[in-house]
Amino acid sequence: MENLIIICEVLKNEVNFLIEKMIKSNTIKSMPEIIYVDSKYHNNPDNLKLKLQEIIDQNKEYERITLLYGQCGNAVLELKSDYSKLVMPKVSDCISLYLGGNDKRKQIKDSERTYFFSKGYMENDNSLYSEMLKLKEKYGEEDAIDMYKMVICNYRHIGVIDTKAYDLEDIMDKIKSLCDDLDLNYEVVEGDLSIMEKALLGIVDDSFIIKEIGEKVSYKDFE
Repeated sequence: MENLIIICEVLKNEVNFLIEKMIKSNTIKSMPEIIYVDSKYHNNPDNLKLKLQEIIDQNKEYERITLLYGQCGNAVLELKSDYSKLVMPKVSDCISLYLGGNDKRKQIKDSERTYFFSKGYMENDNSLYSEMLKLKEKYGEEDAIDMYKMVICNYRHIGVIDTKAYDLEDIMDKIKSLCDDLDLNYEVVEGDLSIMEKALLGIVDDSFIIKEIGEKVSYKDFE
């Protein structure tokens, strides 16, 4: 079989959006096999690495396995396949996938001090919003807010990524609530799903890392 794509579930809205668009425009020749991985593995890069390697090892029949992941806290380093080529975007994390790459992310004003959200991130059980709700329930609203202000003290903005895969109004009440709690402002940032789209179409260019059979992913691959 030709191509398997392993995808973090936070990207599911965007992947479904792209697949629907490509089917309507008749630009996709055959649907790739897709495995979605629970976003809980992001809590610990070592656990994510083990899970990704397990999935790779279980799927020996593919010519190419595409990991729709970024470097993700070095979770993808040392991954390899003894049966397939490995392909992955040359990006730092999923936020850069939403924004079309590391370079485009850096072009956003004050990006280093911006905490980015998509609908997938907002609905994640481990998101800033979800964690805030848990802390409020455990410690009370005032203490929870004080605790989180210390955690995100280097951030000044929330960037709401408009990927066109969902209605922004679905998450804006939660975004505004976070901004009020944490004394942040927000702005809507235009998304760019071109790297995801290329991965789904099987297009591999200089946006991607290619590892031959048996080669391990290294830190230098992302430079």
